[in-house]
Amino acid sequence: MNSQIKVAIYGGAFNPPHAGHADAMLQASAFAHRILVVPSCRHAFGKVLNDLEERATLLNRIVSEIKGPALIEVDTIERELATQQAGAIYSYDLLTAIANREGLETKQVALVIGEDNVQTLSRFYRSADLIQDFSLVVIQERLGVHSSKIKELLAQGLDFPAEWVAPGLCRADYDIYNPSAMPICA
Repeated sequence: MNSQIKVAIYGGAFNPPHAGHADAMLQASAFAHRILVVPSCRHAFGKVLNDLEERATLLNRIVSEIKGPALIEVDTIERELATQQAGAIYSYDLLTAIANREGLETKQVALVIGEDNVQTLSRFYRSADLIQDFSLVVIQERLGVHSSKIKELLAQGLDFPAEWVAPGLCRADYDIYNPSAMPICA
């Protein structure tokens, strides 16, 4: 565990959350004292999202099943941030808000990203500042599951592999993610 990193932020759409997300949480827990799993309210890349509380409930069920070296919690801070600013909520702003709320130096706060996002980090809002001001925790994609693929299969009336179901969830929890019936995060 990196003793410098007090809090690592694993933000994402989690739309739907799946076994790959759970694995990422477990990997991240080796690098910080505490992991905050933060579901997006208004995604920076414009993804249409199911209700924030609905996703947070599923994430809490997942988190309750993960036994890693760090405390893992779900944090819906983006709902509060959405009342303070218009438009997307960016990683830099999210990490800054959490550092301020927790009373931490910015380098004590890390952004958790998958190895696939390292290539696109330059597209992030204030990417140079993000890299300079905060720590990064890069995790491996070990399961090869993506929310978009789950939704694609559901839309076609097809099932997906059982190993894609996150711990704490069951296959029926994913039925709400049929793209034709998605309420938008308020």
